[in-house]
Amino acid sequence: MKKKNKWKRYIIIGIVLLVVLVLYFIISANSRKVLNDYAKSSILESTATISTIAETETDSGVIKASRQNDVFAPMGGTVTKQYLKIGDNVNKDQTIFDIGGYPIKSPIKGQIIWTNVQVNDYVQTTGSTGAASPVAVVADMSSVKFTISVDELYVNKVKLGMEADVTADAIANTTFKGTVSKVNSAGMSANGVTTYDVEITISDYGALKIGMNVNATLTLDSKDSALVIPMSAINKDGSKTYVYVKDESYTGNVKLIAVPTSLSDVQGYKKQEVTVGLSNKDNIEILSGLKEGDKVYSISNSQSLTQFMQSRSGGASGGINIGQ
Repeated sequence: MKKKNKWKRYIIIGIVLLVVLVLYFIISANSRKVLNDYAKSSILESTATISTIAETETDSGVIKASRQNDVFAPMGGTVTKQYLKIGDNVNKDQTIFDIGGYPIKSPIKGQIIWTNVQVNDYVQTTGSTGAASPVAVVADMSSVKFTISVDELYVNKVKLGMEADVTADAIANTTFKGTVSKVNSAGMSANGVTTYDVEITISDYGALKIGMNVNATLTLDSKDSALVIPMSAINKDGSKTYVYVKDESYTGNVKLIAVPTSLSDVQGYKKQEVTVGLSNKDNIEILSGLKEGDKVYSISNSQSLTQFMQSRSGGASGGINIGQ
C-alpha cells in the first residue's frame, strides 16, 4: 500500500511539473511576442520630402534697458524733497531729490527704475566699501536689449541688423521683432564648446519689462525646394553621416527578442551614407544619398514598455497576459 502511495505522489509531482513547464513556455512565448511587437513599434519610418527649410539659432536672455545710469549724491545730507518715484519718466537734468539743500538731477532722459531713499533719509556719499552708493537708477527706455549665446559653428552667419523673432513666456501669443545690434568678437569656452555673445535690440517692445525672460530665434539661412528628412533619422560615425534604409537583399523575417537601441541591432536594415546641408532642431537637408520618396528609419524612445502594454490592453496596468 505504501509503495502504491509513493508512485501516486510521483505521478502528481510529474503532472505539476509538466503544467508549470507548459505555463512557462506559454508565458515565455507571449513575453517574446510582446517584446518583439514593442521593438517593431519603436522603429519609425519617415519619408524624404521636398520642402522649405530654415536654419535657425535659438537662445534665451533677460531684458535690460538700452542704457542706464546711476545717480549719485555729490555730498552727504538729509533728503528734504523727493520729486519723482520709481516708474516715473524723467528728463535730462530734471531734479529727482533735494539732498542737503543740493538738487540731485538725472544725467539722462528716461525712467526711474530703482531708488532706495525717501524724505528724511540721511544719504552718505560713501558706502562701507568706500565707494559711492547710487541714490537712484535711471534707464533710457527708448529701446530694450538682451544678450544670447551663439555657437561658434553659426556665429559667422550672424550679421548686424539681422532680424530676430522674440517671445516671452510672460506675454502669450505675441512675437516681437528685434535686430542684432552687436556681435562679440571674443568667445567664451566651456566643456569644449565656444559661444559668442550676440546683443539684440527691440525698439517696439510693447509690454516687455526689464528683467523679463525672453527667447530669440535668428534665421541664419533658408532654402526652398530642399530635400529634407527628420533630424532624428541622422546618425554620425566619425566624419561620416548616414541614415538607415531597408536592406532589400534581406529576405528573412525580422525577429527581435529585445528592444533595440540602434537599427544596427536589427536585421533587414542597412546604413546609407548621406551628405547634409541646412538643419534646424526638427529637420535636415539632404544634398546627396537619398531622393524624394525614399524611406528612412530610426528608433523612437517616446513610450516605455509599460505604456506600450497598457495601450494594447486598453489602458489597464499589470503584467503580460497569457494568450494575448
